[in-house]
Amino acid sequence: MMTSIFRFDLGAQRIPMATRPNGQALYEKILEALDQYDLIEIDFANRSPTPSFVDQCIGGVVKSLGVEKFKARVKLRNVSEDARPLLIHVIRSRAS
Repeated sequence: MMTSIFRFDLGAQRIPMATRPNGQALYEKILEALDQYDLIEIDFANRSPTPSFVDQCIGGVVKSLGVEKFKARVKLRNVSEDARPLLIHVIRSRAS
């Protein structure tokens, strides 16, 4: 069986990574993609998102899927060193 993968390239698509509304918009796109694909990759292009964007987008996905399904179906790529602690914090806080 082949795994279907969808990639969100936040750098190439020039998706703004600030504000809750921007995070909500990407959250909705991710949920739509998860209905159609087995695995979602989100490429942060070594950019630094704001806390509100990460909480709304990534935190929302964790809350919707649960942390185990999130870890199994969503892969975060090219996360900058500055953004890693933020993403870890949001995932952990939304998992509990």
